[in-house]
Amino acid sequence: MRKVGILFIGLSVLSSFGCPARSIFPLFADKDMVFVPGLVGTWVDTGKTLMEENTLSIRKAGERNYYLMEFSVGKDGDQVETNTYYAYLGRLGDFWFLDSCQQIRQDENYDLIPTHLFFRLWLEGDTLRLAVLDGDWLDEMIGKKKISISHLLLEDEIVLTAATPELQQLVRRFAEDREAFPDPATYVRLK
Repeated sequence: MRKVGILFIGLSVLSSFGCPARSIFPLFADKDMVFVPGLVGTWVDTGKTLMEENTLSIRKAGERNYYLMEFSVGKDGDQVETNTYYAYLGRLGDFWFLDSCQQIRQDENYDLIPTHLFFRLWLEGDTLRLAVLDGDWLDEMIGKKKISISHLLLEDEIVLTAATPELQQLVRRFAEDREAFPDPATYVRLK
């Protein structure tokens, strides 16, 4: 019997977001997903570092989902890294959230289980802001018993194992908490 490798994957731009909380299960059921045409486009991070510029290219992938390509370009003009994700948008209560899951290459030697990353999303005209659910905050809240949610610890990293309805309750409850969704990255649309 062949060994099964498990790989948890996330966005490389997350260095600007801190330590993300990851989830085995998605944030949305099919009925929760929506397509907003205004999200489609190319977005440049306004908080770019001195070494590189982060860009998101968001395209329609299906009736209610997106392809999200993230790439960084060094100051010398060389492309540093590219990743492609499936992204799903949904509204929970008064708040917009984005669930991203990296596309898995079929030529890998392992069976891979991608993880989901949850972002609070604000879309205001040609400005897009994203704040990832912070893993360090979640770890602290679980440790202090202020949150009870199914999870496992993988090399000191929280990986949520809760089902979609429980995940929705979590993000909706803490949507306005600046520690749960800290330091939103701001992108502007390229025209």
